[in-house]
Amino acid sequence: MAPVSPVSPVGSQGHERLLPAHRAAQLERLSLYSRRPLVGALSGQHDSPRRGSSLDFSDYRQYVAGDDFRRIDFNLLARLDQLVVKLFDAEDDLTVHILVDDSASMSFGGKFHQAQQLAAALAFVALRHRDTVVLHSFRNPPMRGSGRNGLQAVLRFLEGQTTTGTTHLQGAIQRVLAQRGPRGLLVIISDFLTPEWDVAIRSLPQSTGSRAVAIQLLHPDEIDPTLAGDLDLIDTETQQRLSVSLDDKTLDEVRAHIAVWMSELKDQCRRIGFDHSVLLATDDLDEHLSRSWRRMELLT
Repeated sequence: MAPVSPVSPVGSQGHERLLPAHRAAQLERLSLYSRRPLVGALSGQHDSPRRGSSLDFSDYRQYVAGDDFRRIDFNLLARLDQLVVKLFDAEDDLTVHILVDDSASMSFGGKFHQAQQLAAALAFVALRHRDTVVLHSFRNPPMRGSGRNGLQAVLRFLEGQTTTGTTHLQGAIQRVLAQRGPRGLLVIISDFLTPEWDVAIRSLPQSTGSRAVAIQLLHPDEIDPTLAGDLDLIDTETQQRLSVSLDDKTLDEVRAHIAVWMSELKDQCRRIGFDHSVLLATDDLDEHLSRSWRRMELLT
């Protein structure tokens, strides 16, 4: 295997909050694994069952900030006023698309910071192996990072994100799919706290040409609520108030409903070929990466 590409030092730009030096050191020898042949535009470092030219034209997709200008099809731009880039068969190239939920509900209990750290860790591993990373959010245009300075751009993008608004999961997923090539790795990091979660999951295509994983990021209090008595609850996204009276019986019913919801989400993900993993805001992220991601054979 060829040596991995160098990336700019993490601490030099003050990004220790998202990617601590000890985590970067642990991740340096790991790579993101895809079990299927990949299509992209660069020459990365992933094994492939195929051999031959990596410059065979494959498809088009819409231009994203950070794309190589040399890949733009200027003929189509002149004729149709469409800014697209060419994709080429690259047997060993991986494009990693990461969708980070930045809705208001993610601000609860440190969930969003955990999501940012996970996205930073995955981007670090990908960029170390010359893969391309595309970051998506619910509200901002996607950002593409690659090459030596890609990590700093990715970390700046993540640090600039804030949480607000409602969980428009289905719309965000459709925008990701519109930017995504035919193969690669897709990671969705969300609490999935929206009534449309099932519609959003069903809108995802069967994952036959790529690897995909849904990370359900929750706070322990959202799984096992302990509040009791007469309460006024406020929805963090809509600001709607709900007066409730919670006794032990009601709390047991709430916990049972939450367990069914989580089980249904997991089943629907697996039905379409997505891996599914639960990450808590209070979990040790290093342990989660070592345990869950290795169990799913996504980090090797």
